[in-house]
Amino acid sequence: MLRRIGVALGLLAVAAAVAVVVLTTARGRGYFGPVFAPDAASVYVLVRDVSASVVGLGYDSFTPPASVWIHRDRFSLIAIRLADRAVTVVREFPPSPLEGTRISAYHGAILGEASGHLRWADSQHLEYELTVTHSEVPSSRTFVWRHRWNAKTGTTEDSRAWQPGSQNMSGDEPSQLAGDREVIAPRGAEGMGCAVVLLRTGEPVASTLVDSGRCGDRYSGGFAREVLESRREAIEHAAMLEKTYADLVAEGRAQGLSEGAAMLQAGKGMQQLGLYPKTPTITAAASACDALQPVFHISDEEFRVGLFQDIQAAIDRPGEAADFHGEYVTHRDYTTSRQLNDFLADRSHREFLVDGRGGCWRLRIDHR
Repeated sequence: MLRRIGVALGLLAVAAAVAVVVLTTARGRGYFGPVFAPDAASVYVLVRDVSASVVGLGYDSFTPPASVWIHRDRFSLIAIRLADRAVTVVREFPPSPLEGTRISAYHGAILGEASGHLRWADSQHLEYELTVTHSEVPSSRTFVWRHRWNAKTGTTEDSRAWQPGSQNMSGDEPSQLAGDREVIAPRGAEGMGCAVVLLRTGEPVASTLVDSGRCGDRYSGGFAREVLESRREAIEHAAMLEKTYADLVAEGRAQGLSEGAAMLQAGKGMQQLGLYPKTPTITAAASACDALQPVFHISDEEFRVGLFQDIQAAIDRPGEAADFHGEYVTHRDYTTSRQLNDFLADRSHREFLVDGRGGCWRLRIDHR
């Protein structure tokens, strides 16, 4: 009798566990693309609120994907005033295309893939992009909604809402920084930012502006610097590159160069400063025609039609490095381009002879 009772209780426990596995409820609030306002007095951020029923385990590499019924999926744009942390809802958006649908998903993005990005086009216009992806076998579809909001008038200039497309806006924005402050949305469990925090230079822990309450064990001790994904160094480096290049272009223009020539000179200047990767070069020197193998015979006609512009530039200025193009355009009437391409496919081949333009020339390639 006791054995039967034990078996029955065991079956009930298994049934209860299966029921939990079969059907669970998932809710999430995520934050995307936080940026400072131009006056740095507030922070703007996109917010996603989503809820769903989940059937199945959905653990990648271990189980099939879970079936997920999305009951609610809404985005909003909010502003957080830094003086008192007051939150203002700037705009609430209509349901995403995921709301009311079923998707197949794994944990890590069990509520479906979504993204949001903010970018100041100028001091008055905030551009933003929302995306959601409907995951289904054998393919998935991404829907996009792009906007521009006028901070002065409070009006929006929308594209057509939720059109099939792809994510265009991504990456770092200079407006993630304001002086010694950086605004960050720490990564949460399901691919969404779980909070919005301010990290000051030199401080070990960030202060919290808003928190979804779903940041997990990683942040149980607070939003410490070492666990946050700070982008300050990358943003400041990109800003330095942009300013340096712009200054070099301006110097070239002041010297009387055209815009194109100034940009070309600026690019070389960035290479000399070590800020851009250096372009491989090719240098020519007059040589005896039997000094080296192989020898490539290039006719005047091949030079005339522009098949070997870098070699021509090097020969015209012996001893001066010219930009090396790396691969030559083939021509149906000549085989030299193909022969050179085959030879140079081995990057250890650095030197060769050219018989052309009135003599023989020793060409050397420097890949740097």
